[in-house]
Amino acid sequence: MRYYDSPDGTVLLRSSSGTLTYRPANSQGTAQRNFARLLPRMPESVSPRKKHSFEQYPPGFGSLLVRILAFRNLGWSSAAKVIYLMSGVYVSAATIGAVGRGVKDLDPELLNGFAAALGVPVAVVASLTGML
Repeated sequence: MRYYDSPDGTVLLRSSSGTLTYRPANSQGTAQRNFARLLPRMPESVSPRKKHSFEQYPPGFGSLLVRILAFRNLGWSSAAKVIYLMSGVYVSAATIGAVGRGVKDLDPELLNGFAAALGVPVAVVASLTGML
């Protein structure tokens, strides 16, 4: 990339992909304000992403663990992979969903997998779930 300054204050930026011309702001910053006024505005009310029906969990210890995984951007499939890689406990994505929905009870092996995936001691996860 190369920058070229012209006498009128315009700056050219040349790269292998093309040329970009821009005028730097003056001391009052009017160029930035004018540019900001031209940008499209976001709607006043932006609603959050709606959860799918399978992501709505009943209250319980399993749903707590699955929601904590979701806060770490781990869906069912990615959580199953992380649990296997971190603890060696093999579970399917459907098992993670079943734990979240309360269909499958937590056993010590699953508890160990969740603890490893969350990076916390098993005793902490056991105390959260009431298994201690």
